[in-house]
Amino acid sequence: MSSVTTIPPRGHLSFNNSNPLLSSNHHSSSGPPSSPLPFLSSNSDPNNRRLNCQSLFKPSASRVMMHHSSTTTTTTSQNGKVVKQTTTHSGDAPDDAIAQLKKSQPLLAETFSGTRLEPENIDFSREDNHARACPAGEAATIASLSHYLTSPCKGNKISQLRTIFTWIANNIAYDVPAFMSGRYGEQGPEYVLRSRKAVCEGYANLFIALAEPAGLQVQKVIGVARGVDVQIGDDRLGSPHAWNAVRIHGEYLLIDSTWGAGVCDLGTRSFKKLFRPFFFLLRPNRLIYTHWPNKPEQQFLDPPIHENVFRTLPAIKPESWDLGIKLAGRNRGQVIRTKDDYVEAEIRLKKRPSDGATGKIVARLNWKGQSLPVVCQWLREDEKYVWMVIKCWCPSSGSGELNVFGWPPGGDQTKNGPQILGFRVFNDGPGKASKPLLQQYVVQGFAFSVLEPLYAKVKKNQSQVIRVRVFDVQKGVTPALAVQAPDGGMPERLPQVKPGLFEITKVLTPGQWKIVNMTSEYGFSFAAVFDAE
Repeated sequence: MSSVTTIPPRGHLSFNNSNPLLSSNHHSSSGPPSSPLPFLSSNSDPNNRRLNCQSLFKPSASRVMMHHSSTTTTTTSQNGKVVKQTTTHSGDAPDDAIAQLKKSQPLLAETFSGTRLEPENIDFSREDNHARACPAGEAATIASLSHYLTSPCKGNKISQLRTIFTWIANNIAYDVPAFMSGRYGEQGPEYVLRSRKAVCEGYANLFIALAEPAGLQVQKVIGVARGVDVQIGDDRLGSPHAWNAVRIHGEYLLIDSTWGAGVCDLGTRSFKKLFRPFFFLLRPNRLIYTHWPNKPEQQFLDPPIHENVFRTLPAIKPESWDLGIKLAGRNRGQVIRTKDDYVEAEIRLKKRPSDGATGKIVARLNWKGQSLPVVCQWLREDEKYVWMVIKCWCPSSGSGELNVFGWPPGGDQTKNGPQILGFRVFNDGPGKASKPLLQQYVVQGFAFSVLEPLYAKVKKNQSQVIRVRVFDVQKGVTPALAVQAPDGGMPERLPQVKPGLFEITKVLTPGQWKIVNMTSEYGFSFAAVFDAE
């Protein structure tokens, strides 16, 4: 077995460290989102890299994970009535696509070092800066560009791969007109280097061509991907696509420099450059959510998953991994079906180990041309995670999209956040149960969830519980929640009945009531509003 240098966590990857790369090896055109392998020899034709893929696979024993579920019943008083809402939540629902995927593990070669690579914990700033500083003269030929990118980090294969990835992602534009017309043209590496544009096959071919002079063995994978032209819940597996695979320390990892380069806007037939390092050295059980290879062995999963599992995997965006946001509960696929107008989805937010901070989410229901409000309620939490439940009502029968957006811990929620998840919603109900939901606003310094009331309109002159759960409080911040009556007088403080739980019961006079956070003795910011009618 080759000697292996263990990658230090959260450290800088020096150009002089030795990290041996053990190796890994039609037109296809899936654009970037809107959002036994043979290894290639140096004399392989870069435009025709189809080889027998049987010899090097020696799968390890599969590990099957157990799955458990439970339910939480929330009792809510609304307009004098007691309503019980039962939410099923679980680490893994026992029969959905995510649970089936978890029965497969990333494929490992016999040479596996025992230490998994964690690229997200490595500081690649030196490699990225070197790639971006490449003089025009050095990029004139494949040979000169490869030498410029890889020679400063000779012996450090991971750094060499990174400089190639970063240069391609920053210098090759996706050819949107070619993609939309279906006439992709020449995709050989020399042409791509000269023209500075390509569809996915050109990106993958250029990556291989730049790697080979440095002795890096990289493979091209052909399949389909859920790109910008594939809708959530689409019957298609995806659009034709190509990406790359490598084997490092016995671990198979994947690279998609096309999706790492930016995003497409099909409406304007344009490409927006956006460096996305998430697509560098991805584990197979992450990329499989969006990328489906033609050959099962190129999933690099043991055992490979079935096509039907891929079809029903949720529409998870790369940002959800970065933000530590995952699906939980029972609705963990692409499609949610309901017969009574009501839709919910459970989301798990991972707490940052250093301070317990979490990402933030909001959601919108797009329904027949309308963008409808959605409630994101705190459900429960422990030392590692916070669970939120998304609730909404469909205003009629038919279908729409439920889109979830997110921000990292401490992210500015006054600016648009990226989409992290999406669902196709089908409602067989008539829409008569639909009610306008209470809307929440952004409050600086902490996250909160109005547990009661749920709706934007409640009955006047009746007793109403006002209950708010506060979480993810920043250091030095003390939440001071209060409720302001329609007469506009001084807000009345909400007592904290338990750590993080603020609650008061009021008989509501007619008009608009406001839940606020006191910022000074007389100043406050709005948190939520509802009407008593």
